[in-house]
Amino acid sequence: MNRLGRHQAALAEYESALALDPASVDARNNFAGALSNLGQREAAIAEYRRVLAARPDFADAHFNLGNALGSMKRFDEAAAAFQQALAADPGYSAAMGSLITIRRSACDWSRYEADLAALGRLIDEDAIGADPFITLASPLSAAQLLRCAETTVARSFGKIRALSARAGACGGADPAGVSLGELSRPCRGLARCRADRTP
Repeated sequence: MNRLGRHQAALAEYESALALDPASVDARNNFAGALSNLGQREAAIAEYRRVLAARPDFADAHFNLGNALGSMKRFDEAAAAFQQALAADPGYSAAMGSLITIRRSACDWSRYEADLAALGRLIDEDAIGADPFITLASPLSAAQLLRCAETTVARSFGKIRALSARAGACGGADPAGVSLGELSRPCRGLARCRADRTP
């Protein structure tokens, strides 16, 4: 429901889930996300901290906490949360990208080159989770930026397929029959970039 923009309904669902299992860190993490989406950031931060008290190695909760803190311009705390996400999951490229972004927002350039090199290594290893909009203003290679964009499109298209199938919005058509090539055909910029890097 959060993904569909129905944040109040999502909040109610997660409250129900927590009533059944108050110890569920997944339900509490999602509950905090719904609070954050409703603009209740202080309450969301408190809930993320409850999640992390129960499960300190929950990388997604650290990441979500960092986003909530960053949206409130609490840059030092946000950077610490993103660093904790990376400590829990060293391959969490979205956390690395967000850490770079939050440090830039705080005008902290002291680790920029090292952070950027680390992000580049994560992208080269596995771009899942690397947001191309976070990396766009960074001096990464064209191939790295393209990989981030392609991975994001592939992940988003997979989510669209799943939601369409669940909602029956395909009008009887098989959503899996649509290729990523068909989806990206209108994107001439992506095709041009792909042609430029092909030998």
